[in-house]
Amino acid sequence: MEFLDPKQKRRRSLLLFTGYFLFIVVIIMSTVILVFRASGYDRDQKTGKIIQNGMLFIANEPESSAVTINGQKRSERTTARIALPADTYKVDLTQAGYRAWHKTITIDGGAVEQVRYPRLFPDKMTAKNVTVYASMPLFFSQSVDQHWVAVGKAADPLEVDVYDSSRDDLTVVPLKIDAKTVPTDAELATFKVVEWSTDNQHFLISYHRPSGTEFVWIDREKAENALNINDALGVTPTKVTFKTGDSNQLYIFDNGGAMVRVADLRARTLSAPLTSAAMAGFPQGDTLYYVTSDPEKPEKAIVRIHDGDKDYIMAQIPSANAKDLLAVTYNHHIFVLLSSSVGASTLVQMYKDPESALRGASKVLPDPIRAATLTTVQNISVSPDKRFILIANKDSQVVFDIELSRQYRFSLPDLEPEIANLHWIDDTHLAYVKIGVMNIVEFDAANQQPTVTSAAGQPAYFDKKGEHLLSLQAAPDGKAAFQTTNLVATAK
Repeated sequence: MEFLDPKQKRRRSLLLFTGYFLFIVVIIMSTVILVFRASGYDRDQKTGKIIQNGMLFIANEPESSAVTINGQKRSERTTARIALPADTYKVDLTQAGYRAWHKTITIDGGAVEQVRYPRLFPDKMTAKNVTVYASMPLFFSQSVDQHWVAVGKAADPLEVDVYDSSRDDLTVVPLKIDAKTVPTDAELATFKVVEWSTDNQHFLISYHRPSGTEFVWIDREKAENALNINDALGVTPTKVTFKTGDSNQLYIFDNGGAMVRVADLRARTLSAPLTSAAMAGFPQGDTLYYVTSDPEKPEKAIVRIHDGDKDYIMAQIPSANAKDLLAVTYNHHIFVLLSSSVGASTLVQMYKDPESALRGASKVLPDPIRAATLTTVQNISVSPDKRFILIANKDSQVVFDIELSRQYRFSLPDLEPEIANLHWIDDTHLAYVKIGVMNIVEFDAANQQPTVTSAAGQPAYFDKKGEHLLSLQAAPDGKAAFQTTNLVATAK
């Protein structure tokens, strides 16, 4: 019988193993092809060469804009996902009634370049008065969530107008705070909002008087709860900041800023000093980053991290070189900026999770992940979402991009004397007044857009919906107008 024939049996086995082998080869080759395709590899239809594609994800306000790449109009409209060979491209977004948006974008093979920040501005923008004040307000500030705008009246420093920017009519709620919180000898020109709490209900203001700086804690929902921090706690702080997560707890920098304590406003109590010799300091949650002199080497300064009952030495620098500290949390990581003098310049270095490194087995601080040198630093600020950090003076500006580990250096024209007012207007845009006009630029200084005339030294904000620009304008008669400008183009 044939199936008992040894030759036939060997032949069938050989065919079977050959089939298995070819099947495995096909599976391996298919897997390799799929992996390469998933990594962006493809065959160029014109040249036949193997290329690696990347992905451009682009979204903008307003959406449904036309997309042009290297002069070729695409069929896709935003929001769009476009596969492109790894290269550098000129990308344009256009929409009727709006100014065009342009940018050169590099696409890496096998990667997705997410461009979510473009904003198209209307061809024409006209400001409309919301409220006209007798004189320029003491302060003009927006809450963290962009919902509320607080305007301090110069005619009466006890009165604050709080506008709801989520409403088209910008509904206003007037606040009248207790006269005990602001003495009559307060210097009106020194009023400013120090910080909004992350609960978007409370904010801190400060002002100067002959006896020093005073701080006031304000509840926008219950004006009667306003509290003069100096009087309530018996302190003369140089700096006050909210402790993350509880608007009733504050970090108090007292004794010329050297002593740092935590205040509980409910109990009207102060903690034991976290340090009594801080030359500079910045809290982040329950952790305090600060600089103190070295008791054994007065010419040296020590950068320390205080967390609970633990204290770590982060770095040691010449005492005269110590400048400032800043700490931010982004994507569950702590990033610390340390600025120090190096010759005639200022060096700003950024460290990632320094405390984790110092608590580890090596107990060695890693090298900084970013660094920039400027002649001087006049402005350090963080974007609302904590992704970008601006370091600036009037001649040069640097932005650290934490998410993408990138760094941008540029020079905005005509900044002086507006350098202190160069500020983040949203997560990805900066704003400043240039020759009487509010200008808005992206984090890398691209797409600079002049908008409307604005009072020098004053900020601007987007409303909660991102459909209006909110600003202040000075009038020749000394009055000032709180204005709104529509950012949605009017259909023709």
